[in-house]
Amino acid sequence: MSLLGRHTMSRTERCWSGYNTDSPECSRNERFAIELIVDRLAQLGLWTLEERRHCAGLLEVFRMYKGLSLTPFSQFFTLSPVNNTRGHSAKIQKNHCSLDIRRHFFSQRVVNRWNCLPQHVIDSASINIFKNGLNKMRRDSMGFFMD
Repeated sequence: MSLLGRHTMSRTERCWSGYNTDSPECSRNERFAIELIVDRLAQLGLWTLEERRHCAGLLEVFRMYKGLSLTPFSQFFTLSPVNNTRGHSAKIQKNHCSLDIRRHFFSQRVVNRWNCLPQHVIDSASINIFKNGLNKMRRDSMGFFMD
């Protein structure tokens, strides 16, 4: 029973995590349920799981950058030494990763989105102002938090 239950949970988890409806593990009923949920979230104006994950990652980088987190910013990231970049002044240098699995680490996953943020969002005085800036980014460019 436990092995069967574990297998069923892992198959379902692969399907629901990130709403991967193209996966062969997803049954027709699961695809239908995922489409219903995504449509309902859009109607209510709520964030999908993927958007919430990306937003949480950006919030953690902001806390590290401003010194509000116990984890120092320099432990995960290096600021780009180039000063004439477009966008904001706190661009994170993207490290090359040769392993495919490393692309999904926190320190690699958030770099592109952080570097796309405008200067006024990075310069926010508090976490709530930063969250409001992220909400405005989501409203203005709907695909900002989606892969």
